[in-house]
Amino acid sequence: MLPPGPGQTHGELRAPHRQGLRRGCAHPGRGWSGRSDACALPCGCPRLPGLAGCAHPCTLSPSPGVREFLSLPRGTRGCGSPGWDLHQAVPSPGRRVLDRGSCLWSLDLRDSRVRQIPKGLFDDLGSLGNLFLHNNEIPSLLPGIFDALAKLTLLHLARNQLQALPPDAFAKLPRLRVLRLFENGLQELPDGMLLEKLSLLEKLFLDGNQLESLPSEAFSGLCNLRQLRLGSNQLGMLPERLFGATPQLRELDLGSNKLRSLPHGIFANLSSLNAAGCSSPSSY
Repeated sequence: MLPPGPGQTHGELRAPHRQGLRRGCAHPGRGWSGRSDACALPCGCPRLPGLAGCAHPCTLSPSPGVREFLSLPRGTRGCGSPGWDLHQAVPSPGRRVLDRGSCLWSLDLRDSRVRQIPKGLFDDLGSLGNLFLHNNEIPSLLPGIFDALAKLTLLHLARNQLQALPPDAFAKLPRLRVLRLFENGLQELPDGMLLEKLSLLEKLFLDGNQLESLPSEAFSGLCNLRQLRLGSNQLGMLPERLFGATPQLRELDLGSNKLRSLPHGIFANLSSLNAAGCSSPSSY
């Protein structure tokens, strides 16, 4: 196994930011080469169409090579033309867009003006650990769209146009540790069902939405939650038992809401809490 590059650990090797995969070896620290056999890392991954060299375990990100892999039109901004949806990436009925990416560890489709994620897009990406879909124009999610991603640990859906979420949107993501939903248009959270299966979740970012209230069981099951951002919403009150199932919570942002008072004892279960109050919206 190649040693990690500066600031990286094993399992986190990635292609340079915003460059995607190039011809030759895509592993940091080995340099970029035009030779298709330049990578010495043993790997049984398939070669992506139109690309040479090893594609594991690097990030697949918006680049000319990735555009070809997804069969997207040329001359587009980032990974897609203005207002495109991923249905355009399906070459023919019954063929999955990413059917040769079974070893893919990280998929980066940020800043691509995606409007819709078609059913089955991620069905053959069972090894995926990180999925970046932020800074797009996604208004809704199909039920079960992430069900095949059982190994996913990070899901970035911030800065889209989501107003609601399917109750079981994240039910099949048992390893998820980071969920970023900030700066959407979310108006409510499904009662107790949305997050209850995410027992390993450590970071949840819901700031910058339009949430006016939260169900009392909104965070049930999040026994390992350590960081929660609810700032810059429209919250006028909070249920007394809201944080009853989050004993590990250490950082809580409730700033820039409409809260005039808090129920007595709402933080009684939060012995590890460092601060409850304002912090600036995340730029992650």
